[in-house]
Amino acid sequence: MSCNFSNSPVHQIQLFTSEVRMKNRIFFFMCFLLLGFSSCKKRCDFVEPSTVCDLQLDFEIRDSLGINLLMDHFSLDTFEILDTQYQPVAFGTNTYRKTFGLRIFDCIEETDAFNIPISKTYLLRLRPSVMDSIRFDFKVIEASSECGGNLFEYVHITYRDSIYDFRDQTILHTLYRN
Repeated sequence: MSCNFSNSPVHQIQLFTSEVRMKNRIFFFMCFLLLGFSSCKKRCDFVEPSTVCDLQLDFEIRDSLGINLLMDHFSLDTFEILDTQYQPVAFGTNTYRKTFGLRIFDCIEETDAFNIPISKTYLLRLRPSVMDSIRFDFKVIEASSECGGNLFEYVHITYRDSIYDFRDQTILHTLYRN
């Protein structure tokens, strides 16, 4: 006489329990993998990557004594910025600090200009009869991080035969008109 225990209730409970354990292990393993892969990108949700895409460089123009010329000698009301074709360029002003701001790089329009040296010249019309030129030599690099972003590798500004080197991503730049 042979006994078949495979259909016994105890055996079925043991099979059911081992299946549940296996499914739980697979579930926890999949959750672990999912969390592991997603945690690499989660850092970006909490840190805004550095970018020059919306960066406006602000400038003040001072004389050799340190006096802000946009406050005392020239007016922001008549001040304008032109490209080399004498077309107006959009810029911002801060009437309280007597500064002007300019975006020198447009990530949308200049998508092919990453990682190469760029040179741009603008004309500053301080008064109808007074015009200066300002040249920007710079290089925008794309960051190779999972969060993205991009930075200036360097920015050299030439204004009235003086060269200013802004590698520190400073927002306010002081130019001297001697």
